Amino acid sequence: MSDFLEDIEEGFTPSDLEHLGAMIETLEIVQETIETMEAELKKANERERLLSREQIPDLLLSRGLSEIKTADGKKVIVKEKIACGVPKDPVKKKTVLLWIVENGGSSIIDKILTVEDPEQRLKDQLLQAGVPFKNEASVHYMRFRSFLSEKLGLKKGSLAEIEPTDVPVEANLFIYKETTIK
Repeated sequence: MSDFLEDIEEGFTPSDLEHLGAMIETLEIVQETIETMEAELKKANERERLLSREQIPDLLLSRGLSEIKTADGKKVIVKEKIACGVPKDPVKKKTVLLWIVENGGSSIIDKILTVEDPEQRLKDQLLQAGVPFKNEASVHYMRFRSFLSEKLGLKKGSLAEIEPTDVPVEANLFIYKETTIK
């Protein structure tokens, strides 16, 4: 059995092998650089999050402010924002969708009817005929976030109708403050 390196070296000139070696070294350097830069980016993103979501909001809010204009003309605004979602787990998803309906958000739910026999046209006919089908519902996360923002009174011009504790835990509601600079 021949050696793998010997097989490779047979088709290469010494100058090809030297060039290949140089390219491999360069690739390793580039990969190390990428790894270092990704680690630095991760640190920078964490620092940005800390400043934008904690330190600046805490300072302004401790002074009773949510907005300020700096000496150099920058407008700094702190707003409360939310993150949320509809889980993929069917039981948790059903809980969140039911909560949305009970809180006046049925219009944001996409109703999806998947028919296994495309010749059938109406849900009633499917039920009567005993044809198997799926009747699903979903909500796009942006519509859900907008709906919740309004219900929580976080959307401009809206009044709070619910408390964060009213939202099912399955919705993974996370309220945070974020700083924007204009």
